[in-house]
Amino acid sequence: MKNCKSLLCLLAFALAFTVVAATAADAPPLTFKFTKASVPGATTTSAGGINNSGMSVGSYTDSAGVAHGYILKGKNVTTLDDPNAKAGTTGGSNIQYNGTTVVGAYTNSAGVGVGYMYKSGKYTDIPGPTGTQGWPLTR
Repeated sequence: MKNCKSLLCLLAFALAFTVVAATAADAPPLTFKFTKASVPGATTTSAGGINNSGMSVGSYTDSAGVAHGYILKGKNVTTLDDPNAKAGTTGGSNIQYNGTTVVGAYTNSAGVGVGYMYKSGKYTDIPGPTGTQGWPLTR
């Protein structure tokens, strides 16, 4: 009886291994294309997120040393400076799959981090605890 249980366990393991191996063999290979996220005229650029269309968001520092958030689509740049932000503190964290919405964070005049959403040229604060950060967007 003990040998029968061992044999069944061995067969179950072999079947599970075969299923996993077959599934892994059918998975398409992952390919990646790397592109520099560089805001024209910036002294530094830090990407925060990218969507499948190749649009990226993050922050950059201009030639005067002031930081800004950005949306970069090809060579077209949209600067993100939340009107409620202390100068030089707005940054982008992520961008929606279709590029219509960005989330990020800024620091207000009291020195508190605030999450925001940017859509159609309008900034909306994301309510939450002190130091809220805007994070990934889904469909």
